[in-house]
Amino acid sequence: MQVWYLGIDVAKAKVDCALRQPDGKHKHKVFDNNRSGFEELHQWLLEREVTELHVCMEATGVYWENVAEYLANQGYVVSVVNPFQIKAFGASRLVRTKTDKVDA
Repeated sequence: MQVWYLGIDVAKAKVDCALRQPDGKHKHKVFDNNRSGFEELHQWLLEREVTELHVCMEATGVYWENVAEYLANQGYVVSVVNPFQIKAFGASRLVRTKTDKVDA
């Protein structure tokens, strides 16, 4: 079974998602940070036949909690990472661009 990876940049009103496909390409989509948006995200994943998924997001205040819980309840592996780790990783890759899409 193929493992897919989903990076999420979390904000109060939205979640920016970057899905790494098996061919190495990325698909990007933005969803509302609420139950309806999480259901749209789940449907988007099902349409791509994603079954085995590892989600990684930063701990942004309390805004990450609901989406993390929702995705975990769908059976996906969810990792919540310290924002400083993500910033340090970007710096180690010499990424200077700071956008929600890049962060995801």
